[in-house]
Amino acid sequence: MIKQEIAVDIIEVKNPAIDAQLVSENVALQLEKRIAFRRAMKRAIEQALGAGAKGIKISASGRLGGAEIARTEGYRQGKLPL
Repeated sequence: MIKQEIAVDIIEVKNPAIDAQLVSENVALQLEKRIAFRRAMKRAIEQALGAGAKGIKISASGRLGGAEIARTEGYRQGKLPL
């Protein structure tokens, strides 16, 4: 079809529970599956700290739980820089 070469670089993530992009995608997937946002965020925090992270900060914003008024909720745990 297309006669152009495509290069694909694959980067292996040694610990996916600590990688910020993968954690956020996991929480987003759980929210799409209608899992409670507090439970999804707290579970992500537990998994990251259990996998060896020193600290984690996670937040979700929007119409959380189907509420009419949008808001932002966040959790922090462990050591975090200012």
